Amino acid sequence: MKTGNRIVSDGMVLQRGKDFVLTGSGKKDEKVRAVFSGTALRDTVSGDRKSVELKCETRCANNTYEICFPNLPAGGPYELLIMCGKNVTKVSDILVGDVFFMSGQSNMELDVNWIYHSFQEEIDSFACHAIRQFKVPIDYNFDRVQEDVSGGRWVSAAGESKMSFGAIGFFMAKKLYETNHIPIGLIQTAVPGCPIESFLTKENVSLYQNIKLPQACHSREAMKAQIEKELSEWQLRVDQMMEEDRKASLSDEQNVVVPILLENKREPAGIYTFRKCVRLPENPVQDAVLHLGILIEADVTYVNNVLVGQTEYQYPPRRYVMPKEILHKGENEIVVKLLATNGVGRFWEKQKYELELGDTSYDLTGVWQFRKGCFSSEAFFAKTFFEYFPYGVYNAMLAPLMDYPVRAVLWYQGESNTGDPDRYYEKMKTLIQQFRVQMGQSVPFYYVQLAYYEDPADLDGRGWETIRREQERVQDITDTHMIISGDVGSATDLHPQNKKAIGERMAKLLSIESEQTSDTYERKSETGKK
Repeated sequence: MKTGNRIVSDGMVLQRGKDFVLTGSGKKDEKVRAVFSGTALRDTVSGDRKSVELKCETRCANNTYEICFPNLPAGGPYELLIMCGKNVTKVSDILVGDVFFMSGQSNMELDVNWIYHSFQEEIDSFACHAIRQFKVPIDYNFDRVQEDVSGGRWVSAAGESKMSFGAIGFFMAKKLYETNHIPIGLIQTAVPGCPIESFLTKENVSLYQNIKLPQACHSREAMKAQIEKELSEWQLRVDQMMEEDRKASLSDEQNVVVPILLENKREPAGIYTFRKCVRLPENPVQDAVLHLGILIEADVTYVNNVLVGQTEYQYPPRRYVMPKEILHKGENEIVVKLLATNGVGRFWEKQKYELELGDTSYDLTGVWQFRKGCFSSEAFFAKTFFEYFPYGVYNAMLAPLMDYPVRAVLWYQGESNTGDPDRYYEKMKTLIQQFRVQMGQSVPFYYVQLAYYEDPADLDGRGWETIRREQERVQDITDTHMIISGDVGSATDLHPQNKKAIGERMAKLLSIESEQTSDTYERKSETGKK
């Protein structure tokens, strides 16, 4: 790991029991001195905290140097000082414990804020500065392998910072720390929507496909310009449709029953308006929460002509908090403007549709007034997501961190490969080998099996079922561990809320593996004594 890399920074967490190797630049034959100092964890027998001071001296050869601090003891805070000529590098507040490399797509990336209201009390009551995360910003590079990530910093699981933690990693780390009180570091490199090919090297992707990238991929300026152009054109069309809809008459309303599925292949793009009234016996004395399940595609929602929320894509369960002043005794009108972009409008089944006022909830399923607005025969164009193309994410987000020592790799991915699932086992095998070769260690690999989601793009369920079977085969690879998620998933939510169960199952498997490793070591030691 290079001294100047962003991950080598204040607050970092290093893997206990492993060598920490740093490289840097200096003048030829220049003397380099490094000191790693601090305090280890309390001894379980004596209760003492042992002071640690590791020193390393070397000289620059060919204008570079390498220093190594072997077998780091758990604990901290530590401080690292590197003196090379007149240059001094200082990294403070370092912890040593267990470090986990987290990758995959959205279900691994989704943060604590996403699931906060499902576990609010537990999240609010927990704060731990010994659990830290380094979240790599979404990035991609199709021209070269980067030497450093584009950004990121170490933050602790306390205050507002914990809301940015990957939810699975948060609950896993919380459970592990409560069990053994060893510092935990999480390196988050998951990217929503990415197929497994995004995380493979160019050479490994070429084992499975002929790589054809758009011309824009080879220029950051061209990619940025295309993204900005698409966003602008998309928003312009939405604004025009909303303006047309505002001019439309309400006289052609009809009754429909929510949840509902609407399909219109002849005129796929337009706005549906849904309206429902809720009668309240008194003026509210506290703020309310409007739950509207999962909607396709985007929505803009009003209560009593006041905008209370809007969401630009289908996946988040709608949960709009509104001040009590918006509501009043008597009839209250809820209006949902639902944008259809490719022929489908939907209030998903088996979701929560209600107005929540303290301990009282008003059911919003059933009859709504409905109006179809102005529709177009031209569907919305598909936006370009450059991160979905092969090997770009690997080059920018994974490659710069492959020499950072970790305890295990954590993986949750597969949803975006359900359209072409047949060789997923082979691709996962290649990915695992890639991690192990590049990390220079036989790193354990923990992964989540896909849940039972009813994907509209996979009507017979074959794609999802095939991926699950392929994931089961991966268990035959040495030191791989599968976490079941089917019983805590959702047929209608691609991003099920119960990330706590997944995180705690990971923690349990990690604890079992740790105990087995310790037991093996102890038995080998006893054998040696004999």
